[in-house]
Amino acid sequence: MKNIKKFIFKVFYAPKTWHPILFPFIYLIANILHQARKNINLIFCIFNRDKTNYNLLKELDSKGYVVIRGYLDNKEHEKLKDFFTKEMSDNSSSNFGNSIRFGIKVKSLLNNKAFNFKIFTNKLKRLSSHISPWIGCYFEKFKGDNDGQQNEIFHIDTFHPTFKLFYYPYAVKSYPFEFISGSQKFGWKNFIFNYACQIKNFISEVKSNPLNCFLIAGFRNGSWRYNEASIGISKRNIEQNKVTFKVPENTLIIANTAGFHRRSTSFSGEDPERYMINFIERSSIFI
Repeated sequence: MKNIKKFIFKVFYAPKTWHPILFPFIYLIANILHQARKNINLIFCIFNRDKTNYNLLKELDSKGYVVIRGYLDNKEHEKLKDFFTKEMSDNSSSNFGNSIRFGIKVKSLLNNKAFNFKIFTNKLKRLSSHISPWIGCYFEKFKGDNDGQQNEIFHIDTFHPTFKLFYYPYAVKSYPFEFISGSQKFGWKNFIFNYACQIKNFISEVKSNPLNCFLIAGFRNGSWRYNEASIGISKRNIEQNKVTFKVPENTLIIANTAGFHRRSTSFSGEDPERYMINFIERSSIFI
């Protein structure tokens, strides 16, 4: 059964970049499927009288993010910190500028006996089924103003609805997460920005190798910075709708990273490091 699931996931995994002729169709299909998933889960919430997750789903759809403070009880919170402290010592790390990431295998999460990671899905119920499956996780320690990936610039991860869970075991005072509320929504401005970036990237790829014009999908890039296209988002929109998350410890943020987001450059001398556990969720159009 596991092998079948892996096969299905590989077959239906959708890349970030497509041939410009196909992209409008793929963009439309991605958002139709997302809306269908959302509505099915809302119906389940109504049927089960699950008002909490119903409200969370509606907020996630409207704003593009939800914030859950005090997510774990104190005992589970301490267990989680202990688990990742051990994982940091047992796993190799990767450096991204001033960011240090410790990769955690999803299998080790689900089979871990010290901390039951199913608590993340059990607590969220319909919300978790809306954004699953997990495809990765890492623990990040960040100090400085550069992660080597330009993540301090507002950007999208991909053109279709996809989700990340950011769990903060400690309070965030430096380099907080920022999101442009509502920027994830399906619409003309969102489409135009993505299409302009797709075309620009396609032209660049064809110039580097003319044979790329025959590719259907799978070009490089796909995570666009807002300054890569002059249409679809403005500085005024950023200033009016920017939300900064300086959150207390034991806070979970769920964000649709098809919306514009970034790591802020604001810094606190009292607490110059930021710790984050990043759960990467559904990144495929079709599942």
